[in-house]
Amino acid sequence: MNRRLFLEKSTIGLSSVLIFPDLVFADIEVIPKVKWGIATITWGDAYLKGIEEIGTLGVKGIQIRGNAFKEFKDKPLDLKNLCRKLRLEIPILSGGDVNPDPKMFAEQIAKFEELAKFVKAVGGKYLQATTYKRDSYPPGKEKLSDLAVILNQIGESVKKQEVELLLHNHMHQLCQTPDEVSQILNETDPKKVGFLLDIAHYSQAGGNPSEAILKYKKRIKLLHIKDVLTPKPVHSGPLNYNYQFVELGKGNKINLPEILTSLKEIGFKGWCMIELDSVTDPGKSPLEATKTSLEYLQNLGYSFN
Repeated sequence: MNRRLFLEKSTIGLSSVLIFPDLVFADIEVIPKVKWGIATITWGDAYLKGIEEIGTLGVKGIQIRGNAFKEFKDKPLDLKNLCRKLRLEIPILSGGDVNPDPKMFAEQIAKFEELAKFVKAVGGKYLQATTYKRDSYPPGKEKLSDLAVILNQIGESVKKQEVELLLHNHMHQLCQTPDEVSQILNETDPKKVGFLLDIAHYSQAGGNPSEAILKYKKRIKLLHIKDVLTPKPVHSGPLNYNYQFVELGKGNKINLPEILTSLKEIGFKGWCMIELDSVTDPGKSPLEATKTSLEYLQNLGYSFN
């Protein structure tokens, strides 16, 4: 795609050209050929409607949450067949938070074992693990080491179901900052614990997602793709919440073309899940918000049909 044709088709606008002059003219032959999916979190508890609507968008997969597990845990093939009719895979389930308290280890292992059996039954491969909420800043290396211990144990357990545990970096949790991500990954076994990089959480926590992709190229198995706007418009809450996750192209911190370049450099061909925790514009539906992100990706050279 030449520059003139790209500008004629692009709706990114002149501002993006000025910010990323070398990267905005992405060629479909050089951007990474990843598998695009959409997380159902945007639809909240109306996730079944979300699955139906996602099935019209041309992506290949979805990420489901605990609400889907709760409804279909005794009938996983019903969910698998529903998605199959829509030509959607279910590569990953959000498994919830992991607590580093040793008293809770056995309970958590049992929980994730049950989730892993469900993931396998619906044809999935990954089980996402977020971490317990922060009760101090920073949480301390000892607590992170305890967290690494239980993550290794859970990872070993779910591996028996041919499912891989993925650590998800997340604001306001124990695995928030780049240093915390680094320590936990260094203290966990790569054969038991992979990495789900959320580019917006990582950026808001002070990291560079493009550099993280290069650094953790052997650990990253899936990415969450969304944008972030900071400061948050009309913000009146705590300062450390002065940001808002938004649709691709609507934020001011994420350089997605640069991120795609890093993914291309490491040869990543796995899943990129478009994720939006909630719709920020009250006048938009989850479907409309998701289409905004897809249109941004189309302007970079991707096709969804």
